[in-house]
Parts: sequence; C-alpha cells; structure tokens
Amino acid sequence: MLARARGLFSDFPFGTDFTREEIVLARALERLKEKTTGGWPRVKAFVGAVASRGIPSAVKPYLDRMSLGAPQTRQEWLWQRLLVEELRAITEGNSGLDCF
Repeated sequence: MLARARGLFSDFPFGTDFTREEIVLARALERLKEKTTGGWPRVKAFVGAVASRGIPSAVKPYLDRMSLGAPQTRQEWLWQRLLVEELRAITEGNSGLDCF
C-alpha cells in the first residue's frame, strides 16, 4: 500500500493555492471522468445519476461553486446529478480529504 494512501503524506507536500473546495471538486471530476469513459460504465453512471434522489447539504457548496446549484437545462441537471453522486462518495466516505 502506498504511503500516501495510508495518509502519511500530503497530496501537496509543498502547499497549494487550491482551496479545500477546489481539491474536492478536482477529485470528484476526475472520478467522474473515469466512470464516464466508454460503454457500460458510462451507462451505469448515467442511470445511477438519474435514479438518485435528493442532494445532501454537504455537497451544496460544491454545486454552487460549479454553478450547478440551480440547473437551468436538462444537461445541467444531468451534470448536477452525476457530480452529486461523486461528491456524495467523497464527502461521506471522507476518502482522502484529510491528506492536504
């Protein structure tokens, strides 16, 4: 197991200008990119996003940062739902948020 995965080293050992919010969003968007590239994983991600209900209060600041707090189109609504699923996994699971 990598030392960073065990929480021994920071993702940014020399510091960063990114805010905590930006770092979480970057992780969520990277995970979303991985899940939506190609075939069956993409379909599975879209179906999961459409089927999801509710937006946890913990992810609302992130959606506002991405201007997805109040989607205006179907496409924005879908992006919101996809991002909510990834943010939910990151914020509830606290996967690596302490490592910066």
